[in-house]
Amino acid sequence: MGRSTTPSLFPDSLATPTARDEMNFAEFPVALLTDRVPDGVTELVFQDIISDKDTGRPVARKLRVSGPEPYGLPTVKDEEVLLGLLALTKAQNNFTEPTIQTTRYELVNLLGWSVDGRSYKRIEECLHRWAAAYLHYENAWWDNEDKAWMDVGFHVLDTVAIGKGQGRRGGKVLLEWNKVAFKSFRANYIKQIDLGFYQSLDSAIAKRLYRFLDKHFYRSERLEFDLGELAFEKVGLSRDYEPWKVKQKLEPALRELEERGFLEPLPGTDRYAKAGRGRWRVLFVRKAVQVPKAVEAKPAPPPEPLLVAELVGRGVHRDSARKLVAERPADAIAVRIEAFDWLMGRKDKPEKPSGYLYASIEKEYPLPDGFTPSTVKAAQAEAKRKELAEQTREARKRTEAAQSERALIAERRARVDAFLESLSAAERAAFEERALTLGPAEDLDHYRKASERGLATFAEQCRYKLLAHAMDAERPAA
Repeated sequence: MGRSTTPSLFPDSLATPTARDEMNFAEFPVALLTDRVPDGVTELVFQDIISDKDTGRPVARKLRVSGPEPYGLPTVKDEEVLLGLLALTKAQNNFTEPTIQTTRYELVNLLGWSVDGRSYKRIEECLHRWAAAYLHYENAWWDNEDKAWMDVGFHVLDTVAIGKGQGRRGGKVLLEWNKVAFKSFRANYIKQIDLGFYQSLDSAIAKRLYRFLDKHFYRSERLEFDLGELAFEKVGLSRDYEPWKVKQKLEPALRELEERGFLEPLPGTDRYAKAGRGRWRVLFVRKAVQVPKAVEAKPAPPPEPLLVAELVGRGVHRDSARKLVAERPADAIAVRIEAFDWLMGRKDKPEKPSGYLYASIEKEYPLPDGFTPSTVKAAQAEAKRKELAEQTREARKRTEAAQSERALIAERRARVDAFLESLSAAERAAFEERALTLGPAEDLDHYRKASERGLATFAEQCRYKLLAHAMDAERPAA
């Protein structure tokens, strides 16, 4: 599908080395194989027994995934979103911060979903589901920093904050990883994954197998597992299936992985080996030169204007949205979208929202009473900022002037007091009489009026000013 021409938060290709998979999440399924949660199913349990690589002792591992209402258990689509969030975190901050910012539009684009209201809603549900679902690992979470199996329980996301109708991309999305998961990212218990290849697989079982086998192929190009354990505990197939049914369910996924160049094709006699009554072993061989075939590229349509996606996301038919965007100024449409979002947050919202939005743009409705466009708010805020800045500058000038005046008064008083101390009583009386009768007329008038009105402090300042003037005038003759 077409990509936005605006700068993206994500890499140019979904198959870039920035995509990552957390290896605990790849070991046991953390979601259903389906896109719908069966009625009454609120918990998934997966378990196995392995040999500790250092001691050789058996290690019993178990994972419980709980999905409380109203969101329920994670689904196969939620796993796709999880991998997308890992790719986004790698691209944004290389796992240096647990918090990432994006938009619903960017997430939908990253995952290759259609840009419409349904996908936006699905993104919100997926994110809230990862915040609500509880993963309880019993001796099954590998702490790569402490090099030990751990009992841990956590929600994958600690914070999910989704803005509504802010800007053209449908609001910012703020996410924060849980500290247990993020510690594993930081400890490098992650591996590269070809996200584009993963997303292009048709079968949910093929996707699950690809993640699990891709994790384990690092130690050998040939992997052999107990068929039941692989199917029930690693892929998530129903435990009610008999071996023949398990093989039947796995066959389309294996064929897809073989045809796409991930697995070496094997006949059934080589793929499966009987290990006892009702027990089978299954063999996987990695393709000698593993270059997974990309989906045949089709000419990409020209990028669709972002405003079309914004209108479609609010219920306007895509053809109608394209017509509006082609015929109306972009800024006028953006303002009407903003006004529409504002109205939808009020009690008196339109009865037919998408129809109202289309008509408000097509017929150029007046903006709703009480609504102020963000551009106007920004201009008003800038004007207020400038006004406050000017007031602050003026206040600072007044403060500095007052400080200078006080310093001048203090310096003058000190000089006059020192001069008066040097005079005899008779000389001082004669000097003060001359200063207070022969000084500048304006200063004498201020001194007289301040004294008459009982303004003692101001009168004293005027007096010292007159004394200083007389002192400076007479000092050369002294």
